[in-house]
Amino acid sequence: MKQWLFGWVLTFVSVAGFGQQQSFSSIDWKVQSLDAPTPDSLARAINGMFSTQLEKTRAIYAWITSHIDYNTSIYKPWAAKYDYSPDPLDTASIWPSGDEMVARKVMRRRTAVCDGYARLFKVLCDYTGIEAVIVQGYGRVAGSNRFRTNHTWNAVKIDSAWYLVDATWASGYMTFGDDYVRKQNDVYFLTPPD
Repeated sequence: MKQWLFGWVLTFVSVAGFGQQQSFSSIDWKVQSLDAPTPDSLARAINGMFSTQLEKTRAIYAWITSHIDYNTSIYKPWAAKYDYSPDPLDTASIWPSGDEMVARKVMRRRTAVCDGYARLFKVLCDYTGIEAVIVQGYGRVAGSNRFRTNHTWNAVKIDSAWYLVDATWASGYMTFGDDYVRKQNDVYFLTPPD
């Protein structure tokens, strides 16, 4: 009897988990083809395709992680003088209320650092009616100054519960040669804040 019950529970959990993965796979697949030029047009498309807060949040996350590359040129000073000119819209320190302008710049360039990823996520959430905030804090990475804020991500409220979303770290990783490799990592999607 115990073996039968254990087998049934294991099967149920596996099927339930698989069903959730399938629904996210479907959402991820649907947003791959969206190529909206502005945050408001992308949000309109997402609102037209999805109805729940969870679906819309996943669509925003999936679109960002599959369409925005990490801006590696800031780590390559020799490349910066040739193909990257710093733009004041790349940082919120100059435009503290410029979330929309930063989001538009990120969508136009298709590249950002963590602040741009987080601001784009927030603006898209705002347009889709989802409560989200930008969180500035400490990412535990080698060589970082532990007394200075070094990373930006989001907190999002879905069905009255708050979760953390880090579209930057979820979108890919840096190689030892400072090259960006796009590879979605869902461990950074809807992480409980505790």
